[in-house]
Amino acid sequence: MLVGHSSALQELRETIELIGPSQACVLILGESGTGKELAARSIHEASGRSGPFVAVNCGALAGGLIESELFGHERGAFTGAHAARDGRVRQADGGTLFLDEIGDMPLDAQVRLLRVLEERRVEPLGSHGSVSVDIRVLAATHRDLRALVTKGLFREDLFFRLDVLPLQLPALRHHPEDILEIAEVFLQRYASGRELHFSPEACWALERYAWPGNVRELRNVVERASVLCREGVVEPSHLRLPHALASRVRDTAAKDSLVLPPVPYGLSFREAKAFVLEAFERPFVLGRFDACGRNISRTAQSLSMHRQSLQQKLRCLGHRTNGEMP
Repeated sequence: MLVGHSSALQELRETIELIGPSQACVLILGESGTGKELAARSIHEASGRSGPFVAVNCGALAGGLIESELFGHERGAFTGAHAARDGRVRQADGGTLFLDEIGDMPLDAQVRLLRVLEERRVEPLGSHGSVSVDIRVLAATHRDLRALVTKGLFREDLFFRLDVLPLQLPALRHHPEDILEIAEVFLQRYASGRELHFSPEACWALERYAWPGNVRELRNVVERASVLCREGVVEPSHLRLPHALASRVRDTAAKDSLVLPPVPYGLSFREAKAFVLEAFERPFVLGRFDACGRNISRTAQSLSMHRQSLQQKLRCLGHRTNGEMP
């Protein structure tokens, strides 16, 4: 199930419902960790096909094994082939064949796959006959297939055969409003019956992080936190986000765009005001300081502050200014 209520996820679900009943090939594109197999399964579920969903990771199979894995083989077809075997193509008969990391498929296997797509027949290795199959093929990659075609590493005719219905998956940083909802689903999955929830500070850290590994990285972080959390509240220390990346702004073009953490319950007005002011000042001032090359004069001018006032503010924030560029 594709989790999230952002416009990007709603559009993705609507597109899947639209293309699901088609028999055409779908090429699913997106960065690593964006959930390409989950999208493929959603397409299969929307297709109405009664056969199985069969997934193959082309990048995980050695070049000499992928043709046997996909197309099957007869007994004695090669050394070690002690018995005949149906390949994944025949296993997917009546259903959907999902080829993940299609850009890693060797050229020889690409030729045989193109024949299957064109003729809807598969010829096992070592066989002199072919078998009819009824499959729908979905392929996925994080690589630029057009560039691979230009380099001669991917067949152009196969690319056009697969790219009938392209489906682009958004990176997690492009729909940050879904981060907490997705994280909550993972937290409940890995809670092992315990009652776990994220603290406001953990929520703030999750939303602020750039997630270069997308949903897969978020899943791994939440699973780790669920193991490290001994009480019922997941704190930022349980997340263990990379320090060098944890404070990176999601959109580098908007370096002053801040997301303030929720005010903890039970604080007085004065305490809440101090909490929000601290949460604002530190990332804002230090972020601008870094963006200006740690130059005091340039930062002060950017913030419309006196140089001495900025130096005092940096000292209050625990930042040394001695030795900085004048």
